[in-house]
Amino acid sequence: MANVICSILAITLVSWISNLFVTGSGGKIKIKEAFFESGGIYSFVAWLLVLIILLILFIDDGVKHSAYESYDSTSTSIVLILMFAVYYVPILFMNKTSGNTETGFKGFYFPCKWISERFSLTYEVSALISIGVTLILCLVVYVIAHAVYMKKHPALDWRVKNPNAEYASKDE
Repeated sequence: MANVICSILAITLVSWISNLFVTGSGGKIKIKEAFFESGGIYSFVAWLLVLIILLILFIDDGVKHSAYESYDSTSTSIVLILMFAVYYVPILFMNKTSGNTETGFKGFYFPCKWISERFSLTYEVSALISIGVTLILCLVVYVIAHAVYMKKHPALDWRVKNPNAEYASKDE
């Protein structure tokens, strides 16, 4: 759902921003055409919007999980793997579709279009790169959010609460 919303927002935002630039005349560099007339910029902005939304979500989860002492990077990694599967597996069947279904696929995977155009890759590879980078960054900000929160609130750290807990299980 974030892909669809961000694809629409990207086209709207980039169109609005591109109208702010004045085109050059008389052989000068035309900023508007150079930066905004290529189809890949809309896709890139859509990808950035999806990335920003997911990063905010994972930062918030990292802080909340730390605050409620339910931080677990293993379960978060499982969620990321499931997100990868839900996002990536459908594109494997894109070549077997036609008509409206293929149009739907291209709309859903619009945030990956800039990668396929820029590096001349197939949609499958560009979707793999897009979701891979996004999910790795999500995991990184989740762990960083946890570390920053624990540094601000050391009393919540189980090692501070009971420094001998890891040795107590070895003695028994």
